[in-house]
Amino acid sequence: MPNNSLMHKIAGQPAWSPDGSQIAFARFDRLGQQRDIAIINSDGTGFQWLITNDADDYHPTWSPDGAYIAFSSDRSGNLDIFIARNDGTNVRNITRNSATDRAPHWSSASN
Repeated sequence: MPNNSLMHKIAGQPAWSPDGSQIAFARFDRLGQQRDIAIINSDGTGFQWLITNDADDYHPTWSPDGAYIAFSSDRSGNLDIFIARNDGTNVRNITRNSATDRAPHWSSASN
């Protein structure tokens, strides 16, 4: 699919960082085949792909301290919840089960 296609431009599921400086969101990849996680500064500058791979990654949500982003992904062959550092590194599957896990939400509890 060409880069100027409508699918390439579709983005959704925005999640504001706790300090309000950035927005994480799901956006179709460069080929329009699956969603990846991107971030952008709240003033519209600094777009960057954060989580990219051959899987469908979506529903990003920031941890209360802004250090991590949780998201849904089918990269394990099943829809699971993953977390990554806010720079896209250290991606880990945290649900690993046969159930469909999606739309993560962080607890505001400190324990």
